[in-house]
Amino acid sequence: MTLSLITHQTNFFKDLRTPKGGLSIVQELREKSERLMRARLISEIFKEQKPAEPLHRRDRHDIIAEILKTAKRGEKKTYIMYKARLSHSQLKLYLEFLNQIGMIVKDNGVYKTTSKGLTFIREFESINFLFRQ
Repeated sequence: MTLSLITHQTNFFKDLRTPKGGLSIVQELREKSERLMRARLISEIFKEQKPAEPLHRRDRHDIIAEILKTAKRGEKKTYIMYKARLSHSQLKLYLEFLNQIGMIVKDNGVYKTTSKGLTFIREFESINFLFRQ
């Protein structure tokens, strides 16, 4: 080997280890591979998550069941409104109806599901289970 070839090879490997004013090529490659691995990991996480169910028009029964489930422990009107995703006027109509038929009671501004309402929830969920199979 000639002296110039040895010098050239030495300079080449020196450039790999200690470049002028920056990361070495090896360090750059290492960082790029780490970024790629992070990106792949993130994409795998998102693949494993189930896509959100599309919003669909709810039946009256679905809304009633949501109201009754929310009011099991006794809740105020505003909380029920947000959990059931209803406007104030819609909720007012539903609460009046449920109170009239004895599925919910109001006590000092707190709505609570009655035993009749709990029976409705159980039956409604069992019917929904049959339709999903």
